[in-house]
Amino acid sequence: MARSASATAPVSCAIDPTMVLSHKFPEVTDEALYALAVGACNADAADEKELQLVYHRDDQSSIKILPTFISALNAKTGDGFYMDVPGLHYDPTLLLHGQQYIEIYKLIPSQDNIADGKFF
Repeated sequence: MARSASATAPVSCAIDPTMVLSHKFPEVTDEALYALAVGACNADAADEKELQLVYHRDDQSSIKILPTFISALNAKTGDGFYMDVPGLHYDPTLLLHGQQYIEIYKLIPSQDNIADGKFF
């Protein structure tokens, strides 16, 4: 099995924090498209509860985020991984994934990110 150069690189060479923090992460439109892709508004396009996942009357910055959107960020797409982040060099297929879960204590904000120093 061929190994990528990034798979054998030491951690200090595999991560460039400046590039990672300057990466443009998904925006509200990506979150809304994800909600539509998994079936939001399929049964009733005028359902107020489901519309909150894809539309807000005042501003798109306050739509509600599906909790599963967080775990979908590393999903494989036809062009590679959805979250190919410059400065973060690793091959996700070589990682051992033992367990994953999400504990949600409050609504996930649509405009925050870890680079802001906030963790939701």
